[in-house]
Amino acid sequence: MTINQRDELRRLPPYLTYSTWLKLMDSLEKYLPPQFDRSYWDGLKFSGSTMTTAKATLSFLGLIGSNNEPTDKLQ
Repeated sequence: MTINQRDELRRLPPYLTYSTWLKLMDSLEKYLPPQFDRSYWDGLKFSGSTMTTAKATLSFLGLIGSNNEPTDKLQ
C-alpha cells in the first residue's frame, strides 16, 4: 500500500447536517448549476462555513470536481 492510498483510507468525511443536506438536494432537483460558485451558495442562504462544508461534502462524495463543476455522477 502506498502512502497516498493510506492517506485516502484515513480521510474523514465532512459532516453536513441532515437538514442542510435536504435543502441542498431539493435545490439540486430544481436546478443543477454548471458550476458551484459563490452566487449559487448565496442563493441558498448558506453561511460561509456551511458553504465550505457543503462543497467539501460534495467533493468527498465525488459529486463535484476540482473546478467546482458537477460530475457525471451528480448529473
